[in-house]
Amino acid sequence: ITCFLMKMHQYRDAFTELLRYIEFTEKSNEISLEILLFSLDCIRELHEENNADYEFIYNLVEENIILEYVDFEKSKFWYKYQLMIWHKNFVMGNLQEALKISTKLYDSLEDVADLFEDEEDYPGQVYNAYGLSVKMCSSGEDAYLIFQEGSKRYPCSYYIHAALLSQEGNQYLKYNPDEAAKKYKQLIEIVKNKQYPYQEVLHTKTDIAMSFFLSGKFHQSKLWAQRSIEEASALNMYSQKGRAENIYGCCLAAQAEYES
Repeated sequence: ITCFLMKMHQYRDAFTELLRYIEFTEKSNEISLEILLFSLDCIRELHEENNADYEFIYNLVEENIILEYVDFEKSKFWYKYQLMIWHKNFVMGNLQEALKISTKLYDSLEDVADLFEDEEDYPGQVYNAYGLSVKMCSSGEDAYLIFQEGSKRYPCSYYIHAALLSQEGNQYLKYNPDEAAKKYKQLIEIVKNKQYPYQEVLHTKTDIAMSFFLSGKFHQSKLWAQRSIEEASALNMYSQKGRAENIYGCCLAAQAEYES
């Protein structure tokens, strides 16, 4: 049931089921690392990283990895967990700590990548984390160079391709918003049916709405904003809903001004 709910992007319902499982098995030795990591996926998608009530799940993941694997730094679960810890620090604004974690992941990439299946795109996730951290702590240009390096080393990586398109879209947004919208649309196509955070997909759809708004195409902007609002509402992704509603409101105001 949980996997089905997550595939349908119903992360709130999936997380409720996962919390029941964790509560039932927490005091036993039968708790599943995979289930715990699913829980962290849901926390990320629901943007609940700073919720102190869920800190125990991060602790449980770390404890179980260390207890289950003697040489735990050779386990893929450890590196999945590190990516989650990176994301937690990144979205909470602990940017220097996020940069530190992502740099370690980047430096160990060649030794670790073979632990993962191709569809997980671990190299792409690492480059995404490292590049975004550098972007926030240094510059977008430095991040773009990192994403370019990653695309050369791992040309089949959808995560890196998405990161490149996102960065290009952000750059175009300032002076060619129509081209920015094209880049963002390409990003959505590339990650379709991939193991990619749906929170980021919704964010990108709202970026498209913003692009069309900046180019004066208020009808197109409103349509994209409305779609984002509907999806975010259905999935309880309130941070994305608020951003889309802001753009939708700006479109209404702009259209009223032009029609008067």
